[in-house]
Amino acid sequence: MSTESTMTGHKYGGVFNREHVARFAEGNKAEAVIPLENAGAMQPFVTAISDGIMQGLMPTIAALAGNNNNSGMVGDNEALRPLYVGTLIADERSLKELQRKMHVIELSENQRRGV
Repeated sequence: MSTESTMTGHKYGGVFNREHVARFAEGNKAEAVIPLENAGAMQPFVTAISDGIMQGLMPTIAALAGNNNNSGMVGDNEALRPLYVGTLIADERSLKELQRKMHVIELSENQRRGV
């Protein structure tokens, strides 16, 4: 009897809190092991999930912003399109991206006003 056939596999996923030996990537299918009590190890997955949520919401948010252009101050919907900043939690990269976008807006407003 091979060890492979007696080892527990996790092809259906789950949360495990007891130490054990297991098979992963059964049938050569990709799997990930995420230590739930290690925030640093979980961060790439948190980022991927929040990116997916924001990408799913962006068309709806952009449509809402485009439909609420009643101020008369901005002529095109592009200026009202929401900026995706990276994650729901503002990390350094996201804050720098926001700062760059704010600078572009400031330059555009200064040019419009003739400053």
